[in-house]
Amino acid sequence: MSKLQQIQQWTETLQRKVIGEPQFIEEREVFEYPEVTIEVISVLKLIRAVQSLKSLELLCNNGLFIDMSTIYRCINDCEAEIIFLLEKYPEKSRLVEKFIKNFSQTTIDQNLDIGTEQVLSKKIYNAKARVLSQSGNYHQVGAMIKRIYKTFSGYVHANYSHIMEVYGISNKSYSLETPKLC
Repeated sequence: MSKLQQIQQWTETLQRKVIGEPQFIEEREVFEYPEVTIEVISVLKLIRAVQSLKSLELLCNNGLFIDMSTIYRCINDCEAEIIFLLEKYPEKSRLVEKFIKNFSQTTIDQNLDIGTEQVLSKKIYNAKARVLSQSGNYHQVGAMIKRIYKTFSGYVHANYSHIMEVYGISNKSYSLETPKLC
């Protein structure tokens, strides 16, 4: 069994044992959890990240490295949000409560009508920096996390320099060829 298959198996077991299966809401024809909790969100974010790992493998095998970076950003965001939610678990800070409320309001049929303000990504990534910097170098870890976040944001938002990488211009290996479309 590959490591990815093992991770998928662990995730499925975690879902069954911790949050169970979502319920089918017949009148809306959707599956939802009756209560959105820290545990539900954390497991759903973990499931999303694990699904994305398989995408990385497929994209890499097909040479789509810039697209891999956008998926990496998704995985990184899920990881940071899980850390943010579980940093002081089972306690819930005001920001965690706000995150849960916002997450629960983004239902399938109402995802464009979010009623609460989102938690700033800076607050979420600060939690990740605190957890990763147990040795006391919080500012250094925070700066590295911010740099990685901004770099991969460039791929997600298709910034100029990230688009130009398809021309082979990064690392000073200039090419005048137009990139081939898939």
